[in-house]
Amino acid sequence: MPDFRAQFVDYPGSKANYPSPMLKIYNTLAREKQAFVPIQPGRASMYVCGMTVYDFCHLGHARVMVVFDLVARWLRASGYALTYVRNITDIDDKIIRRAQENGETIRQLTDRFIAAMNDDASALGVLRPDAEPRATEYVAQMLELIGALEQQGYAYVAASQDVCFSVRKFEGYGKLSGKSLEDLRAGERVDVMAGKQDPLDFVLWKHARDDEPAEVKGPSPWGPGRPGAGISTFTVAARTCSSPTTRTRSPSRKARTSASTSITGCTTVSSASMTRRCPSRWAISSPSAKC
Repeated sequence: MPDFRAQFVDYPGSKANYPSPMLKIYNTLAREKQAFVPIQPGRASMYVCGMTVYDFCHLGHARVMVVFDLVARWLRASGYALTYVRNITDIDDKIIRRAQENGETIRQLTDRFIAAMNDDASALGVLRPDAEPRATEYVAQMLELIGALEQQGYAYVAASQDVCFSVRKFEGYGKLSGKSLEDLRAGERVDVMAGKQDPLDFVLWKHARDDEPAEVKGPSPWGPGRPGAGISTFTVAARTCSSPTTRTRSPSRKARTSASTSITGCTTVSSASMTRRCPSRWAISSPSAKC
């Protein structure tokens, strides 16, 4: 997780229109700090990529809770009307494997660890986000977006029957990290599988295997399966807020940024969940009901 690099300076202009002091946030794409200017004066929304609930929270999860709780409290204390949303990833390979190992359903597993996560947050004195949407609540919207990517030529069906995003079709891939495709290679968090057009391509829709439970064999135009990490977080944010977002520059985050920009034409440009909304002004992006 990147440092929350910010500084506070006197806000120019009318004090009646904007809270004070002004917040400056590091723009990863521009490689500089830039002023945070809310899309709606006095209002802010914050979207944070949350936990994958297949086990108990660890120290890194606690850091996410505490850091963004601090940011949320500061924004509210500064006069912003804030909507804070942190998603929950409740479907992925680790969750499926753990549920099978335990002999329980995926829902039983994820409900148990969500409850444990909330207990940990309470023990830390962390306030709950305003909303905690589950990835599984947005599968229909994910299918719609994957279909749009396929129609635009950014997605293809691999030999494995998975639907993948073609990074070489997207000119801006790697721009956020400052690396070219030649500099990049498949990392630990990127699936390397047979049938991909390029090792860096990532899965949007994962075709179900015969030995997997019925819970993960959701219907789709490409056969039964489940969403991949490259599409789930963006969809939750995009369908509940107009700003596509990312949080770090890891391979999976670059995947989400590429998919979102291909669909919306807007680029997510900064770290620490502070993102620039197309076309111009700064927003702390959030899957809130209304941003």
